[in-house]
Amino acid sequence: MGLSKESKLKDVMANPQAAAIIEEYVPGASKDPKFKLAAGLSLAQIVKMSGGQLSPELLEEVDAKLKALG
Repeated sequence: MGLSKESKLKDVMANPQAAAIIEEYVPGASKDPKFKLAAGLSLAQIVKMSGGQLSPELLEEVDAKLKALG
């Protein structure tokens, strides 16, 4: 199964190519304790809970790149 915005953060970060995409948009994400706490949440859920720090547009860009990984 491919990755998308509905994938859990832990699954995305377990894939080195996908983790690089997250790091591209959110530098330092892999080392941020908040991201580690959110490991069981989907990327879409994280964006909704980000209080505007992460935009829906960013989510769609990340989603497209994750889906392109196959």
